[in-house]
Amino acid sequence: MFHGWADAAVPPLNSVKYFESVGAKLGAAKRNEFMRLFMVPGMQHCIAGQGPSSFGGITAAVQPPDPSGDVSAALERWVEQGVAPDAIRAVKPKNLLLGMFDPTQGGVERTALLCPYPRQAKWNGKGEAGDAASYTCVKPEK
Repeated sequence: MFHGWADAAVPPLNSVKYFESVGAKLGAAKRNEFMRLFMVPGMQHCIAGQGPSSFGGITAAVQPPDPSGDVSAALERWVEQGVAPDAIRAVKPKNLLLGMFDPTQGGVERTALLCPYPRQAKWNGKGEAGDAASYTCVKPEK
């Protein structure tokens, strides 16, 4: 699952609550065998917004598949090879229309690291702020 934090149509916490309710019913370990939630900073309802929101998922995986930056390819690899996604790179394309269906098109304004909830992207302390490679997924500090 994925949901944009800037979604004005469906409250983002609905997806968080649903994800947590599945964990409460089945146990987190069992849930994590088949389910991930990626909360996308700045993304509106399914796409667009101030943040990077192009990471596949609208169509079948772009070929050749890249599970690190295409949620469809990540899901395909999880189902077929048993490798669950631990992060996905999202792109804010310069041209959203081109980048919406194919994250490799439309140019790149910046990228972001999407982490499986409840983990969050944390800057490594070096590198560009607009580059997903400058971040690591970590558990949030309480």
